[in-house]
Amino acid sequence: MKLVCTLVVQGWILTAICDAVVDPFVMNAYAKKVDESGAIKFLTDGDASLVKELGMEFDTGAFGGIRAVRASYIVDDGKFTHVNLEEGGSYAGPSKVDTVLGQL
Repeated sequence: MKLVCTLVVQGWILTAICDAVVDPFVMNAYAKKVDESGAIKFLTDGDASLVKELGMEFDTGAFGGIRAVRASYIVDDGKFTHVNLEEGGSYAGPSKVDTVLGQL
């Protein structure tokens, strides 16, 4: 995350956004922990309405309910040039920052 912040601050990345199905208080605490520079925009989807509309939700059951499939995107001039989706609740594959940086 610190590398992404640095790339935003230096102008290599125009905008970096982190979205999650959590309440604003959790997202605010996370933002303070990982991005002291304020370079990344942190958004919340508290009721999961966005991920449901996109068909990117999965249900963790009693663990936490509806969550978003982890993903990363590159958008250039309003068009998605890369979409990197994980399988269900996985967090170790194509959405990793190394993958995205290699696609820039």
